[in-house]
Amino acid sequence: MSSSRFETLVQSHLPELRKYCRYLSGSTWESEDLYQETLAKSFSYYLRKGDIKEVKPFLFRVAKNRWHDGYRRCERGKHAWSAMEADSVTDVSYSEILGWIEWVASRMPRSQIVVWLLADYFGYTMKEIAVGLHTSMPAVRSMLYRARLRLRECHTAQSDAAHAEAKAARKKARSFPIESWVSCVIQDNPEPLFRQTAD
Repeated sequence: MSSSRFETLVQSHLPELRKYCRYLSGSTWESEDLYQETLAKSFSYYLRKGDIKEVKPFLFRVAKNRWHDGYRRCERGKHAWSAMEADSVTDVSYSEILGWIEWVASRMPRSQIVVWLLADYFGYTMKEIAVGLHTSMPAVRSMLYRARLRLRECHTAQSDAAHAEAKAARKKARSFPIESWVSCVIQDNPEPLFRQTAD
């Protein structure tokens, strides 16, 4: 067992782990501390036990446990702690939802994503969405139609051109509020979506 072997095991999961630490802490500074503590704790486990099966869920579980321990130890953020305790979402579901949102964000404009989430995920009517986003029913209907059509096209497209297009779209999606959308889904709270303009 060596540090290089451990690095090989965790390397591909580090970007997602860093995002997850940022999601848990809500702070750039605290997330970096949590990220480093998670890697140190995981490496210590690796040295004692050997290879880690299902590396990503393991890393996320360590991060979540470290964060919860920090809350207990410091007796701070009691409101946030109780909210996290009430949340039954597993560590793995966070990464699944993040991947799903990133996939959608790489294929549609922001306004279509907001309308699509409100309609097809949260179940709002087009009229409710139009009122909530301060836009017209025809605009909502058009955006929702285009969003659904785009998703169908992406599911059936397998060509190299489609992959190249998706890659270019991923760069554009980096400016989207991905973490905000993930939080809406995980917390089952669509309210922040209504604060985003429909363009």
